[in-house]
Parts: sequence; C-alpha cells; structure tokens
Amino acid sequence: MIKSTLLFGWVVVCLILPQWLFGQCYDVTLNPSQDSYITTQSAKANYGSSSIMRCGTYYFRGRDGVNWQFYQRAFVAFDVSSIPSNAIISKATLQLTRSGTIQGAGTFSWKTKRITSSWSEAFISSSSQPVISSLYGDVTSVLSTTASVQEMDVTSMLQRMVQGTVTNYGWCIQVSNEAASANTGCSFYSGNSAYKPKLVVEYHLPVVISNVHITHESATGASDGGISLDHTCLDKSGHTYSWINASGVQVAASQNLSNVSYGWYGLEITGANNGKKEYFGFLVGTKCEEVTISYTTRPEYTDNAMVYDRIIPNGLDYRDINYGNITYIRTQNWNMSPWTAIKSYVDFNTWMDDEFTINQAELTMEGWAHYNNGTTNTSQFNKVTSAWDEELVTWNTAPTNASLAGPTIASTSATNQDAVIDMSSFWDDWQQDNATNYGVVFQLDAFDNNGNARQMYFSPAYSGASLRPRWTFKLQLGKGYECGDYTFYLKDELEQSIAYVPGNALKFKFQEDYNDASGTVSYRLILLENDSEQTGTISKNHQDNWFTLENGVGGVSLQSGKIYILEVENAKGQKKYLKVKMS
Repeated sequence: MIKSTLLFGWVVVCLILPQWLFGQCYDVTLNPSQDSYITTQSAKANYGSSSIMRCGTYYFRGRDGVNWQFYQRAFVAFDVSSIPSNAIISKATLQLTRSGTIQGAGTFSWKTKRITSSWSEAFISSSSQPVISSLYGDVTSVLSTTASVQEMDVTSMLQRMVQGTVTNYGWCIQVSNEAASANTGCSFYSGNSAYKPKLVVEYHLPVVISNVHITHESATGASDGGISLDHTCLDKSGHTYSWINASGVQVAASQNLSNVSYGWYGLEITGANNGKKEYFGFLVGTKCEEVTISYTTRPEYTDNAMVYDRIIPNGLDYRDINYGNITYIRTQNWNMSPWTAIKSYVDFNTWMDDEFTINQAELTMEGWAHYNNGTTNTSQFNKVTSAWDEELVTWNTAPTNASLAGPTIASTSATNQDAVIDMSSFWDDWQQDNATNYGVVFQLDAFDNNGNARQMYFSPAYSGASLRPRWTFKLQLGKGYECGDYTFYLKDELEQSIAYVPGNALKFKFQEDYNDASGTVSYRLILLENDSEQTGTISKNHQDNWFTLENGVGGVSLQSGKIYILEVENAKGQKKYLKVKMS
C-alpha cells in the first residue's frame, strides 16, 4: 500500500513493492534420471543397463539375398524439478558424447523429439516404445557433425516442461531418415558410463525490489521530485542504472533519481550476470496541483503478448507457443477450419500512487487492420487477476481475468480506425494495491463463429514510436487540509475516510466530463446523525471548475462539528460521494 507523509513542504510517498522483480541468472547441468535405446532388429530386447545408446540406421544384405534395414533410437529423461516453475529458460542444450565413429557424418541430421507418455529404462524395447510427438514445437533438428559431443537445442520444450504446460517424460533422439538404405548415426555414452548425457540449462529468476520512495514535486517548476529504491540481489554491486524521462532522454545514471519535475520516469537496471536488463516505470506528481502526464509507451517498459487457440493436425500446436513482445495488440476469431481465436495481454508496468486522484486515464491506440464480415468485431478489455510473463504466456498458460467486462471498443467501420479508451476504472482499482496490477486482456466481445472478425492495433513493441499506444493522465495530488484551498474530490463509491472541512463552505471538483453541458449538478446532503436531507441544484464556477456549497447560501445549512454525506448526480444519472466533517 502507498503511504504519504507531509515533510518540509514535499509530499514523500513510500511504495512497498513486493512484486517488482529483477532477474538473477543461473547455470545448471543435470545428469539423466534414466536412459536407454531400442533397435527394431530385436523387438523385445532391453538395453537399460548398457553403457551406450545406439542411434541410427543399420542396413545389410543377407545371405538369402534379402536387404535388411533397421533403426535404433536413444531415449533420455532428466529430473528438472530443481528448476522453479517461474524460471525463464534462456537456453537448454541436450549434450550427448559419442562412443565411436559417426557413420554418414554430414549426410544426415539428428532429430530430438519430446516423449509424451511414461516409460522405464528397465523395460523399454522396440515393441514397447512410449508415444513420441511429431508436432512442430516438439521437434528440434541439428545437422550431424564429427564433433565428440552432439548438441541439441531443447529450450522451448524444456520451458513448457518446467512451466507445467506439458509433462516431462524426456526426449527421443533419432536420425531424421530412419528408412535410409545406409548405415548412419553412431553410439552415444549412456548414464551408466563416465560420459553421461547432460542437460545444460541457463535460466533466470525474479528477485524482489523493495523500499521504493517517491518524492513528489513541491510546486510546478520546483524540480525537486525524486525516486529512491533498493533491491535484494546477490550481486547488487555489479548493477548499472539508467533513468529516462517520457521523451527517452537519460536524466540520471545512478540507483536513485533526484531533482526532477512531475512526469513519467523509467528505470533500466542492467545486471552483472550476462547483461540481463529489467525495466520499471514511475509517476511523479506535483503537490496540491492537477498535472497532465502524457507519454508514448515503450517496448522495454511494457509487457504484451498474443495467445493463439489453434492446432494443426500432426503439425504446429499454437496453443503452447509464446508470442511475446509482438508488434500488435490483436483479438480475432477466424474460420481456419476449425475456427481460431486470438486475444492479447498488455501490462503497462507503471505504478500509481494511491494519493493521486485520477481525473483522467486515457489510452489512445492507433488502428492497424480491423475486419468484420457477417458479424461484429466489438471488443473489450478485462482486468487480469493473476501473474504472467510476456516471455512465457501461451493460450494454455494464460492468466485468469475478471468476469466483468471492462471498457468496450465498438465495432469498427474502417480498417485502421483508432480508439481512445477510458481506463480510469482500472487505475482506480490498481492504485489501491499496485501489487495486483497484472494488466489487461483484450478480446472480442463474443467468439461466436458467425463470421470473421478482428480488431488490431499497433503495440508498444512496434518500431515506429508515433504509432505506439499513448497514455494521458490527469492526476491531482494532495487533500484540501494539506494544500490550504480545501477543495475536495468526490469518489465513485462512499469511503470510510472523512474529509475535514474548515470554515463554512464545502468546495469540490469533478472530472471535466462529469457535469452536464450547463455545468449544473444535483446534490443530496445527508446529516449522518439523523439522516435528514438537503437537496438542490448547483452550478459550476467555469473558471476554476469547482462547485461550492456554502452555509446560508441558497438555503444550505452546514453545522460545525457535524458529519455529512454528499451525493452528487449529473444529468446522465452518474453519482459520486464524499463524507465530510464541518470542523
């Protein structure tokens, strides 16, 4: 929760950020939990205790003049439970050391395929092989070499195993053409030898950032705002820091930021381990003033990903593939035999002080390629309610989201129609507990299979900055009793906190679009001790955009020491509330 303290004329805000993360890199080498090989030359033979694993084809002509052709396959599995489920796998390499000469080197390739059913090295044979996937994402190929160690990239497959998307049964290694009329392949050492198979993994884990303090600017032009932070990392001394403003200009190269005006600021932290970088965004306001903070999103400071509900028989399973940091925000339903659904996740990674009154939070998105044929492409944003990572998320591992629909974008009439979305309801919620800000999901209002439909916008990852999404915030910082003007901001829901009003007048503000065209609203003023009501209509002071209920003016009665509930309603029937005590 964000807490503020008035100190020497500055508003100092302490943010406790248990969910802000910095990556720590790890390298591990694992030995096999089991391995073996099979040969079709002997259907029931088991080689689980062998010191080698044969992998290739075997071809000869028998005395009877008949050509005989067999293949051998290697099977290997590793216990990867020591790698946390939230690990991001940078690289995973399966290493096999050959025990003899490669036959046909340079003329064939190895295929490493994911095993999809259980097996045991003590019982596996040619006639009892486990199920082996041939889906595109479950196969990796590498050209054979004469090197003593053959290496296969299994990064994508291991990521899904660790994440829990698929079950870890290990891999089958085979030559690409098992029907070759030639002797190809070689023997590899097994786990029963001194040259065991190895799974070499590089991954990084999140580490918590904490103790973040935001000092808001004391007055417009004072340039005395700042941000300080700490983080718990094993090699903290090796980190470098870079702060930028909304224009992308570096304003500091230190861990903490000082002497800045209101606005958006981004921090880049580079780690000592393999140059890993992390990015965080902050908003600095101005004490007792409403400020407008506008900025164009940047790919480093935003997470976005598309997830795809499609599978091609005996081909690519898009539901397990990650499409992170993609150049568009897209939702779609398309007849691709069968119907295919797409939706997008976006997290803008900017923390909002709960002392801010959010008078505006508009997201502008540039249209790219909308489409609707025989149906509507009306789309909506929903709040995501669980954590996700743009480098890991897939359709099958998508985070949960709120059941209630958020802001809606109406069906588009042009292929490149832009959208301006009021996102204040999300930010009002997130600012109460920034740790629960997991962003939003963008999806069609209905995947109804009645016609092809799509809404598509440029994402923060697009190369042209002018087409990326843009934020415009109007943020008010400070309460009436802190700032001296005693102007209050009404809330969407009645809160337990009480605004203390000195004098005999209650002054309050709205968002610009809250009151009706004439600047007039209706009010109910309820005396809490006996529920007696005062009602009426009040006009806005257009110069300062505030309304005033003053004791003795227009029949208003405000008694010192009494607590009132103020309800204000505009011409649209929208209501806001404030609990006040006339002190």
